[in-house]
Amino acid sequence: SMEADNVDLAAMVDECPNVVFHEQRKASFDRASWCYDKQKNAICTSDKLAAAGFHYTGTKADPSAAACAFCLKEMLFDDTDDPWEEHVSHSPSCFFVRLNQHDEKQLTMQQFLQLVAYRKSKLYGKWMRSQIDQFQTAVNYVAEMKPK
Repeated sequence: SMEADNVDLAAMVDECPNVVFHEQRKASFDRASWCYDKQKNAICTSDKLAAAGFHYTGTKADPSAAACAFCLKEMLFDDTDDPWEEHVSHSPSCFFVRLNQHDEKQLTMQQFLQLVAYRKSKLYGKWMRSQIDQFQTAVNYVAEMKPK
């Protein structure tokens, strides 16, 4: 049996915790050799993505994917996309977007803590929805087993 106090819920809920700071987000693109960084006139650089709140979530199939570290919105980017404009248009209610502060060193402690709390609330919401989906799948499976 699993002891309740041995379960690291934070680790279960947050699969990539090191994305809160610009430097960490930029590093996620560098590790992946972001596909547009070598393109001469690309607008959608890893630096602009990191500044706009995104970290790398790409795969071999979708190498141009990135997600906001705060609202968790995942998007596929083209080389001509402006990451900040895309973020604003696709996720206007994101707390990071609403703060509109590109230099994290200028954030007040309160703003920073609110930003982290916002991220946590989004992560727990996403995790709870996945738990509910799994439970519903199990319920449906059991219901199918019942003799008609």
